[in-house]
Amino acid sequence: DLTGLTVIAHKGGGDCVLTSDEYTISGYDSEVTGEQTVTVTVNFNSSTFTANFNVKVEHISFSVGNVDVDCENGYIYCDQYALQSLDYIIPEEGSTLDIQSSGGTYFGTGTVINVLGCTGAPVKTYTLVLYGDINGDSVVDSVDVFLADLAMNNHTTLTGGYYAAANLDVADTGLNANDFSRVLNIAVGKST
Repeated sequence: DLTGLTVIAHKGGGDCVLTSDEYTISGYDSEVTGEQTVTVTVNFNSSTFTANFNVKVEHISFSVGNVDVDCENGYIYCDQYALQSLDYIIPEEGSTLDIQSSGGTYFGTGTVINVLGCTGAPVKTYTLVLYGDINGDSVVDSVDVFLADLAMNNHTTLTGGYYAAANLDVADTGLNANDFSRVLNIAVGKST
């Protein structure tokens, strides 16, 4: 991102740091990785000055052990419940993690993981999804089975990571008996 960008104009009396309202940036897209040509345009004393710079945009990400990372939707999926640690999430060099527990005993569905860039600003946010942990308490139990039943029968609506935790049969759309059965099997300790 452009956080921390400093534009310095070389004027007759010396160098001057410009404020963000004294210049414009074009050609930069933080969502596109790879080489980009960025143009800085400065209007000064009825004159326009431009400078072009080639920059390489890289997204900060992190490697994760035996889990699936959905970068597009911002989810980290895990088939282990009652996690005591998220030590398997390793930020790449220059970034750190800010982890906000969902409120369970450990880290459950809904735990927010912010990847912080070198300035400390969030670069990407992920939500942890533990398969079957519909209420976010880090344990798959009878409460989650009850919630799966309610959702399957349209008596409650699940959204975001909580919906993803219940939708274990991703080959179909919506919550159904297959999803309910898988949540029940996880809760009683059977393989899904």
